[in-house]
Amino acid sequence: MSLLSQLCPFALGCNVFTLGIIFTLLLLLLDFMKRRKPCTDFPPSPPSWPFVGNLLQMDSSSLSNSFRQLKKQYGDVFSLQFYWQNVVVLNGYEAIKEALLQKSEDFADRPPFELYEGIGFTGNNKGVVTAKYGQSWKDLRRFTLSTLRDFGMGKKSLEERVGEEAGYLCDAFLSEQGQLFDPHYKLNTAVANIISFIVFGDRFDYDDYKFQKLLNLNQAMFEVESGTMAQKIISDHQKTWNPACTRDLIDAFTLQMEKAKGDKENHFNEKNLLFTTFDLFTAGSETSTTTLRWGLLYMLQYPDVQSKNSMDCPG
Repeated sequence: MSLLSQLCPFALGCNVFTLGIIFTLLLLLLDFMKRRKPCTDFPPSPPSWPFVGNLLQMDSSSLSNSFRQLKKQYGDVFSLQFYWQNVVVLNGYEAIKEALLQKSEDFADRPPFELYEGIGFTGNNKGVVTAKYGQSWKDLRRFTLSTLRDFGMGKKSLEERVGEEAGYLCDAFLSEQGQLFDPHYKLNTAVANIISFIVFGDRFDYDDYKFQKLLNLNQAMFEVESGTMAQKIISDHQKTWNPACTRDLIDAFTLQMEKAKGDKENHFNEKNLLFTTFDLFTAGSETSTTTLRWGLLYMLQYPDVQSKNSMDCPG
């Protein structure tokens, strides 16, 4: 047996070991390149692990608690890395006020919203809430606010609609006949019905199975079935569209789509209609529902406030 054949097993082991070291070094170099800060004056950050960044330092059950602990060491503005994504965390009234008011355009953009892929849409974000900052977002936001005002937002007509829905809500509460129940879904239905009146031109019964299913899926953040159901509601509504009679936001949006046909810069399309509808339901229903739930909780905790509010209400 030659000396070379005797050394081959050792040489092979050395080569595998060497390749392993080279591969590890290349991975670490890639990680270093990916994790470089975008600028020299980036906010301070805690030490991070390769590849996962600061993810292991976060309390998954209470991110806010993790942020509070980091604030004590790094101040109101600090940065984190989740895998290879840089994140800036703002704490405190002054820092948040400066970001949202004094430097609003710098903070107006949105990152890619991967959950949109769950309902079949890729590319730039659509709608208003999660859309990228630009002319499309400005046009859609201006149109949405204008249409909401046209259909009563901030006016007496919508206040009357809210009062009418409050009556339906009270009836739904009374139907429980004094038994214990969770008011969450009844409150959510009441709030969603106000938005539904503006978007679809109609309200839904509290025991409407399809509407409840849509609301539940909506809270689960755009599951595939939620997207399909919303598209069907919009499609059915458009079948009765009359350009001479604008009933709601869907009609107004459809009219803009017709006017903008052939325009390459047109932002009014079926995708933006679907996601603008999602945005209104998500941003409007859950936030207002949560506020009402807290209001009920506080009045249960402080019966004197409950009595005072009852005396202030007419009827």
